Amino acid sequence: YEAYGLKLRRKLMISPAQAVLGDTVRLDVFGTPFDLVIPPGSQPGRLVEVDNGGLSWKGKRGNLEVRLWIDVPVFVEGQKRDLYEQLLALERSE
Repeated sequence: YEAYGLKLRRKLMISPAQAVLGDTVRLDVFGTPFDLVIPPGSQPGRLVEVDNGGLSWKGKRGNLEVRLWIDVPVFVEGQKRDLYEQLLALERSE
C-alpha cells in the first residue's frame, strides 16, 4: 500500500477471466476486510475505488484506490489451454 494523506493506493493482479466477467475480491487493509467489486470488462490499469477504505484520523476516513493489472499466464496446460483454444476459435469465427 502507498499512503497519500488518508487515501491508500495499491495494485491488484487479476486473471483474464476476472477482467472479462467481473468478480468480487476480499481485500484485507490493515486488518479490516473490504470487498472490491471488479466490474466486467475491466481493462489493464483501471482504477477502482472503495469508499472509506483508506486510513482514518480524527473521525475522517480516506478512500482506497486499487489499480487493476491483468495477470496473463505465460504457460497454460490441460483444461485451461483447451478453453483458451476454444475461445480463440470463437473469436476467429466472428
